[in-house]
Amino acid sequence: MAKNNSQAVTRDELWPYDVENEDVLALITDVPLDTRPRTLPSTLPSVLLNGRPQRFASFVPIVVDDNVAKALLEYNTVNRNLSEANIDRLSDVLFRGAWMFNGKSCMLPCTNCEIIDLQHSLHAIIRAYEKAAATGAQIKPIIIIPVIGLDPSVFATIDDGRGRQTKDTLTVAEKTGALSLNDVNETDCSTALRVMLQFINMTQDIAPSSPLYLGGLRSKIPNYRATEMMKSFPQLMDSLTFCNGLPQFHNQRPVITVAIGGALHALISEVQSTTAANNFVRSLISGANLEETSPIYKLREQLIHDQGRKIRAEAVEKLATCIRGWNYVADGVAPPRNKRIPALGYKDGITTFPMPKPMQRRRAAAS
Repeated sequence: MAKNNSQAVTRDELWPYDVENEDVLALITDVPLDTRPRTLPSTLPSVLLNGRPQRFASFVPIVVDDNVAKALLEYNTVNRNLSEANIDRLSDVLFRGAWMFNGKSCMLPCTNCEIIDLQHSLHAIIRAYEKAAATGAQIKPIIIIPVIGLDPSVFATIDDGRGRQTKDTLTVAEKTGALSLNDVNETDCSTALRVMLQFINMTQDIAPSSPLYLGGLRSKIPNYRATEMMKSFPQLMDSLTFCNGLPQFHNQRPVITVAIGGALHALISEVQSTTAANNFVRSLISGANLEETSPIYKLREQLIHDQGRKIRAEAVEKLATCIRGWNYVADGVAPPRNKRIPALGYKDGITTFPMPKPMQRRRAAAS
């Protein structure tokens, strides 16, 4: 049951979890933190807010396990609605041991009696400990820094900016030398990564414990796994570099983007060869020297037609259509004349995704 907001709460009652043992903190951070015991009044005069003093006191870090999280959530009375998907995502980070003390997302802002942020993180801690108890795993120490005594109106300023996206993570990874994007736009890299992940999750049985697992096709790629995921597709970066070097990809309205072209090129390279991928993607994007009976011509005309009718399709659907176009080439057959090349298929009520085929061997002509 939530605490009564009118009840006077002392610091000792609300924050009995102060860390005074530096050995605990040393397990999770290389940055030395000042954890000496300190005596602070329950409130400190600060800047004026709307003519009223804004009073707060910042305390030393605390270690939060599932029991502490449950205790703190008793003061979670005025927050927004919970997102189960966000809790699952955060608990996965904690369970995998990828949580890091970064000094920013670990701040716990509170009024004198209410928590106004970090409720998803606290619920995720509880869920991660439940998973650990069921599997015998260990959870790294989780450090949070409470800031108590804030004016409730500051809630409107929390998480008001743009969140970090996959492309931001890849950009930082390149600047730190962890990854090379080879002058490919970071948006194209992140889109290609998402498309590749969607492809393998639709065509392979990816276990939830795999770093390449997506809970759903629209699931957010966790930022902490983006660089690792990119490195899991070693051909992708070379394929994106090839596509980025073709001038037709930079026309005003290319039939496919560098991201889709890179993913397509990488998949064809794996089942056939880089040369075959080069020829197919170059012909599709340029349209040069294509006969009307060519599957590539049919695919290209369909993509151009959809652009003209402003038919919007997800990147992964366009990739599926392009794979089916390649499969016609690989099988040596012409696509249906008066029908569209399909994207996704359906069998027994389940959405199916095409797999790229290797080229069929051609019999030598009889002499």
